Amino acid sequence: DLKVKLKFDLKTNRINFFALLIKEKRSVGHVGPGLDTVAKVVITITPKQQSAGLTAAFVKSLPEKVTPELTRLIYVSPGGRIRFQYDRCWYVTTDESKLAVLRMIDRGDLVAQCNLSPLKETGKPVTLAEFQRDVQSSLGKNFGQFVKASQSTTPSGQTMFRVVVQGTVSQLPIEWIYYLVEDDKGRGASMAFTFEQELESRFGKADRDLIANLRLTQPVAPTAAKPVKQK
Repeated sequence: DLKVKLKFDLKTNRINFFALLIKEKRSVGHVGPGLDTVAKVVITITPKQQSAGLTAAFVKSLPEKVTPELTRLIYVSPGGRIRFQYDRCWYVTTDESKLAVLRMIDRGDLVAQCNLSPLKETGKPVTLAEFQRDVQSSLGKNFGQFVKASQSTTPSGQTMFRVVVQGTVSQLPIEWIYYLVEDDKGRGASMAFTFEQELESRFGKADRDLIANLRLTQPVAPTAAKPVKQK
């Protein structure tokens, strides 16, 4: 339920006050919790004589058309070790230092899930065969067969493993696409995409689009706490 109130200034020909009351009851969804809430938004607009940032030159420099690249979002992991751009069909549902979970929603349907984890810097490179053994071990009884396994180099010079696996979960045919990305400094990340095999056409190349924009960066150094002065 929505209730809206606004004021229109006849002298400036613009809205200078806007209030919105939202009463919502929503069941648990694919990417959000259930809600039973009332929210209120109040916006008051005051004219400004000039803007240091929004100059005529800046407005002229803006692109005339909105391209898909301009609508993409940017994910930065806690601590800043992993960074990538992603399409708006992905929703971040978990964002922790050891695990991030994204879900792909298409026309209200849950198509796929992506689990992203930073790797510990061991200083010892992992081989493709070792990565495959780790994947098979993690899937356990759900493992069926390896479909593809490849090693390549990303545009930014990182080593990348890609392993495609098919199996079953509760008698439902599932496909997993696992990635391991490492740079020459020992920094790495793993990604696991999961979706039902019948949704493969809707999933398309979503994994390649996301992984192509992944960057491994130097972790942000923690800020030292300031000492408390004793009275």
